[in-house]
Amino acid sequence: MNPTELMDLLQRFKWYQRIRLTDEVYTPGSVESEKRLRRIQLPQDLRGKSVLDIGCNEGFFAFEAERRGAAYVLAIDSDVAARKKFHVVKHLLKSNVEFLFLSVTDLDERRVGRFDVTLFLSVFHHLKYPFGALDRVAAVTGDVAIMEFCVAGVDGPDADESFLVRRLNEGGRRYLLPTRRFLVETLERSGFAKVDFIGSYWKKPLDGYAGRYFSERAIVKAYR
Repeated sequence: MNPTELMDLLQRFKWYQRIRLTDEVYTPGSVESEKRLRRIQLPQDLRGKSVLDIGCNEGFFAFEAERRGAAYVLAIDSDVAARKKFHVVKHLLKSNVEFLFLSVTDLDERRVGRFDVTLFLSVFHHLKYPFGALDRVAAVTGDVAIMEFCVAGVDGPDADESFLVRRLNEGGRRYLLPTRRFLVETLERSGFAKVDFIGSYWKKPLDGYAGRYFSERAIVKAYR
């Protein structure tokens, strides 16, 4: 496939992630995937490891895990458009990453097994029943889950309390943001033995709370 044909193929889709296909060609996604990769601190050497990417979208992190030597990589997503784009990238990269059309709420250890490294990045706040999904993530994680959450931060005397903050998304749907302590307690109940916050970004005030609460993206490593 020549460069013109490749670009024509990519323009058939609306892309989210920016994935390197050749030295000069990337998928035209709007998300700075490389910056997110540095934030989550994915190990450079994944030789011999199995990796699961939950809510993989077009597969940036799954393909990167393969590039870093992972012995087996499985990517799952329940979006039809994501599945189509994933397979386009897989074909162009001549990748061996496997894909299952599957939601995290239907994830079952008996079907997929356990993985040394599980990725669960910016999926939680999109789910209708997010806290139950954490049990599913824990059940398929053998060593460590690297996760990204929208969490509620608190300024003032309640900064270290465990609770949830209500928020409306852009579509008008209400969802709940856990504080860091609430999230740690929930992950521990789901079966993780140790939870570390390794970074945060995108700090913004929460409307309607008089400047008391803010939201941020937090990166978590949770160990089994």
